[in-house]
Amino acid sequence: MSASIILKNIFEFAKILNRASHQSVTHWDDQSLRNALDWADYCQELFHQIKGQEYEEDVNSQLSQMAVFLNPVSCLRLSVDTLGCARTQLVQTLMSNTKFPPLSQKKLISILQRSPDGVRVLEEVQKKCSDKCLQVCTDLLNSLTDRCHASYLQNIRSDYQAQVLLHNLVAALQNVQKVQRFEKYCCNVYNKLAETQEGWNILVCLFTVDVCGLPCSEAMVQEKVLKDFLSRMTQEIKQDVVASYLWSVPIDVLIKASSISEQFFLTYLDALVALGDSFSPQIDCRGFISWRSPSGHTLQELCLRFQRELESSVSVCQDRKVKILETVTSHVEATDYTVWKELGRNLLQLFKR
Repeated sequence: MSASIILKNIFEFAKILNRASHQSVTHWDDQSLRNALDWADYCQELFHQIKGQEYEEDVNSQLSQMAVFLNPVSCLRLSVDTLGCARTQLVQTLMSNTKFPPLSQKKLISILQRSPDGVRVLEEVQKKCSDKCLQVCTDLLNSLTDRCHASYLQNIRSDYQAQVLLHNLVAALQNVQKVQRFEKYCCNVYNKLAETQEGWNILVCLFTVDVCGLPCSEAMVQEKVLKDFLSRMTQEIKQDVVASYLWSVPIDVLIKASSISEQFFLTYLDALVALGDSFSPQIDCRGFISWRSPSGHTLQELCLRFQRELESSVSVCQDRKVKILETVTSHVEATDYTVWKELGRNLLQLFKR
């Protein structure tokens, strides 16, 4: 069998494994389930043919790029070693998918229980799922003792997801030579994340991932991915800064990202300026003036964001502090009575304390 046919067949399993993690699994019938298991068994046979051969690294290189071609967009990582546990990987993916129908779960368990190897796979998957559930419970208990428990669990989950995502993105794109293919894959992943608030949390957390210890080649790919994502984030924020999911990201995450990434800092500062420009005065029945954005952000919230950035800049870089103050000052001096004058006054009072 030629190498191209082997890779084509492995890609068929990759597509099955990818669909097993999406809601399309709700349409699987008994035959679909059997076919998926057959493909997994076939890949395990290929593992024994490929492992230890001189062309193993070439196969690994090809497998690492397969995620780029999958639809729906995926960060699936395949290697020769993962082929050796293809059935376990498939079963774990299905059992972890909340969209996998209960009747199909029972059918899958029934099939696995018919052989000693199937029982072993089932026990292994059940242990992994139990360990994962235990970790979630541990994180939840930790969050209940944290002062900021409302956002603690969400933050650590997004941070972990960002680390895994970036690691898989780098692995998938490391050997991609065509610029258009690289950009298309980044675009698909970004669009998927940008659909939800949780996705935006993960996007921002990507800029907090430490690159220390990475080989130069991987660090360069990571830098290219983040540069691509930041460009898309900037464009989206400019289109409608007021309604952007950016403001739903926990402020601690935004501060951490801007303190680590200079480019993210500049993007976030521009977004804060655009948000401030959207504020307008609101006069109540007693004649008191307050300032709000169309999305309901208050002067107090805007002031807090600038205050936190200033506090962070002291420990990161004095030039950033100067940049923030110059930005606020220029808007105070260049406008009539607007929210910027109130913001400048509030920040000045904070410095006097």
